[in-house]
Amino acid sequence: LLASGGNVAVYSPFVEGARDAALAAREAGLEDVETLETIQREMDFSDRRSRPSTARVGHPAHLVLGRAP
Repeated sequence: LLASGGNVAVYSPFVEGARDAALAAREAGLEDVETLETIQREMDFSDRRSRPSTARVGHPAHLVLGRAP
């Protein structure tokens, strides 16, 4: 059960799973459903700068977010 105004988040490593989750969220009546692609990268920190690592970028994942009415 999700209380009124409650939020839900689904993490999927595959776009097909994110699609299924987004469709199910809409069918369940959730509002503000959105799907985001994420790419995880290490951060490099030094005394002079902070920036994302230039190492090879890994596989993306997907977040599906929604809110109960």
